[in-house]
Amino acid sequence: MLPIKKIYIDSRNRTQDSVDASNFKIQLPYTIEIPDNTVFFITDICIPHVYQLIEADVNDRLYFKYFAHKKVGDDGLSHPFYSNMVLPAGGYSDGNVLAAQIQTAMNNGVNSNANISFAVAWDANSFSINIACSGAQTSFLMCSPNNIIFEDNFQKQVFKKTDTWGTSFDPNNLNTCGDILNITDDTKLGSAFTSGFVSLQPINNIYITSPNLGSFDTIAEFSNNVIKKVPVTVPYGYMIIDQTGTNNDFLNCSKQVLRTIEFHLKDSRGNYIKMHNMNCSFSIVFNKFNIAL
Repeated sequence: MLPIKKIYIDSRNRTQDSVDASNFKIQLPYTIEIPDNTVFFITDICIPHVYQLIEADVNDRLYFKYFAHKKVGDDGLSHPFYSNMVLPAGGYSDGNVLAAQIQTAMNNGVNSNANISFAVAWDANSFSINIACSGAQTSFLMCSPNNIIFEDNFQKQVFKKTDTWGTSFDPNNLNTCGDILNITDDTKLGSAFTSGFVSLQPINNIYITSPNLGSFDTIAEFSNNVIKKVPVTVPYGYMIIDQTGTNNDFLNCSKQVLRTIEFHLKDSRGNYIKMHNMNCSFSIVFNKFNIAL
């Protein structure tokens, strides 16, 4: 006989020491001792799609290097400049809006003594961002995490921490938007850049994990206790609802003692989902099953 059939989880009811709605604990009203040969599965999931394409202090940094003549004291040479700018956080369901914000950020990030400007456009056919610079003998490159380094290296293009125009940054937390623009490799110096495919919905699945529910019998890059993978099937601003479940989609929880259960909502890289003060809910359903079979 099972001591409980179903537990309804709502992050609104999280404990005071919880971090937020993607990293929270639920305190049960009493201790539950789960008998042997018991399994569970997660269903009735409701997660608001409020995490954004560009998240503040997560992936809002744009790093680029450019060469341009100086407006004052021009010596006929193109000089190197380095810039990093912060993109405004937002859902950006419209690629044209994203392109406009990138253009504003890059032009705001130009040294006032550099004779260069940038034009950025969204290509709706290829879902890509096109960037071009203008000015006499100007060129630029978009910096990937591989070439944002902080010392001179004649083997590759570098990004310097010092002598940089723009906002200060932490070398240990670059928070680059390179993944969004598909800047995964060193780009070449030139007068134009075309991004790879820009997905305006970068998180395809949300992973619900728990460090104390289940038997650590799942494998993911970032966790060995994923209790549910939730496909993201709606655009930004809508509710993700998942009521799927199969007879074989269960996990073992035999002989566990439950009073406080902890849950994490993460993306495929193991980053916590930004819930922006919204809440999630789901159900834990228990059932008897002969594990030995």
